[in-house]
Amino acid sequence: MPLDYVELVDDARRRTGLSDLGDTGSLEGLKVLVRSVEEDVRPTFVSRLSVRQLAVSILVNRLTLVEKLRKSPDIFDRPLVAPLIVTGLPRTGTTFLHRMLAADPAHYSLPLWEAMRPIPAAVRRDRRRFQVGLGLAVRKLMVRGLDRIHPISVNTPEEDLFTLGGTFQTWLFWQALPVYGYVDWYLRQDRTAKYRSYRAWLNVLQAAHPGQRLVLKAPEHIGGVAELLAAVPEARLVQIHRDPVTAFASFISLISHTQGKVIGGVDAARREQTSLRLLAGEMQRNLQARKHHSSAIVDVRYDELVADPIAVARRIYDERDLAYSDAAQAAIECFVRENPQNKHGIHRYSTHELAIGVDHIRSAFSMYSEGFGFAGPQGANHR
Repeated sequence: MPLDYVELVDDARRRTGLSDLGDTGSLEGLKVLVRSVEEDVRPTFVSRLSVRQLAVSILVNRLTLVEKLRKSPDIFDRPLVAPLIVTGLPRTGTTFLHRMLAADPAHYSLPLWEAMRPIPAAVRRDRRRFQVGLGLAVRKLMVRGLDRIHPISVNTPEEDLFTLGGTFQTWLFWQALPVYGYVDWYLRQDRTAKYRSYRAWLNVLQAAHPGQRLVLKAPEHIGGVAELLAAVPEARLVQIHRDPVTAFASFISLISHTQGKVIGGVDAARREQTSLRLLAGEMQRNLQARKHHSSAIVDVRYDELVADPIAVARRIYDERDLAYSDAAQAAIECFVRENPQNKHGIHRYSTHELAIGVDHIRSAFSMYSEGFGFAGPQGANHR
């Protein structure tokens, strides 16, 4: 199961029959990823297969995007219906809020199968739903209890993992494997090209769903607010805030589940330290961007969302001047009624299970915690 830059690119080209990847200078991240897997992970067959599938999928999507630009350049000059984009630290309720807002029939949010394969292959039958569904079934067999942590199905709205990954600057690989060297590289990168590519994807998706507002979500956006708004100035952002210690403990629980099924032993302390550098570093970028772009962001607190999600939805609509129609109200109320907290079981985790101390975590997020009222003790056990 080789992990070689040239071979991965050749594989994607064989699968699509396409060859033009655009500016290959922005593929440095793929080379860094391959090196990091070899140096950091002590890869098994399963981990190599996992990385290979992710990398080739991103390359396939990139090839199809460049081909779309060649064949239909007018798409990329069209205006967007102002997209509504949800972000926040991982494990802060972004998935619930995203799917609630997506319930409005005037909105469109990518189901998992379309998020992973936004452009169909040039073949007679569109097999994207089947292929993604098969891959998800295998993943759920490997990661038992995944739905308790992050409920997922082939047809439910999912985050912008693959549309954000076209330049190989993405959190996706860290969530899959402990690629420490890759994270070090990622934190030093300018995000301009990443969000230009993201804008191109939004144009493609808007053309496929004309008239509907795209409702999107990715915690990864917290570190790219300035670049996102430069590339997509019409974007309307919603950011959720939760005690970062709680969110961090939940995130470590998640990646312990996902990484643990594709690798053997892992240095828990090193994984937590790297996760902390990633999330705290991204939050520092967020705080800097908010000095200039705070008016573009609607802030929502996690406890507010849990207590009265419909009131949160109404406030977002009001603050972003969106029409809260009778159809929107009925759909949102139905979603909330059918998706109570812990519907798929309780996700249990504790800060006591962490290898690094709570004080260290809180110190890393001190500026954020002080700014949003999370500076005091918040408790040790959470769900």
